[in-house]
Amino acid sequence: MDGDFLRRHGVELLVARDGQDVLALIEKEHPELVLLDFDMGDMAGDECCGRIKNDIRFASLPVVVVAPPGCEEELAWCRQAGCDGLLLRPIRRHHLDVLAKRFLKPVARSTVRHESALQVRFGSNENALCSGKALNLGTGGVLVETDHLLGVDTRVTLELDLPGLSPCIVCQARVAWINRSRSVDGGHFRDELGLQFLDISDENRELIRHFIATEGLPPAL
Repeated sequence: MDGDFLRRHGVELLVARDGQDVLALIEKEHPELVLLDFDMGDMAGDECCGRIKNDIRFASLPVVVVAPPGCEEELAWCRQAGCDGLLLRPIRRHHLDVLAKRFLKPVARSTVRHESALQVRFGSNENALCSGKALNLGTGGVLVETDHLLGVDTRVTLELDLPGLSPCIVCQARVAWINRSRSVDGGHFRDELGLQFLDISDENRELIRHFIATEGLPPAL
């Protein structure tokens, strides 16, 4: 499943090891949507779905079962157990998009992000900043590709270079989310950090807005 695609669209993913772990996570986290593999080792997807739907607290929780093609009998069991949807492998991005629009509340991003390739520097120690590349940019934050991992909620100093602008834009930001799924150069993993601006000035927001408009940067996917 393309977890990166979902995270980029603001969806928080919780991953369970098996069916019992699914039930425990639902108890603890109260998710908006559950995706079940039909074969989870300790129990089948239809059994897990049935347990969820038979619990009055979670009877209205959407449950979608993921299964390989060619298993019509198993899919019928899932329907009888009350599942709200079925997905057949291989799962494509447009399948995830349909699921999100059908079952999840709209995720409100503070600003639209636009594709870019700007250089940035960031870090919790302003005297030893790391370098990275801004993959997309908006007036509320930036997605940075880097090989320097920071934890979620880490507060950082951010320096952003806009072409023709001196000095660079400097503000405080926080790591809103991280992604370690991009493989670079045959196995080396490069991190992506979603940085949310914290104290950027109105003047610098306007500079970013003007840069996006004048450069004609396309909206990020």
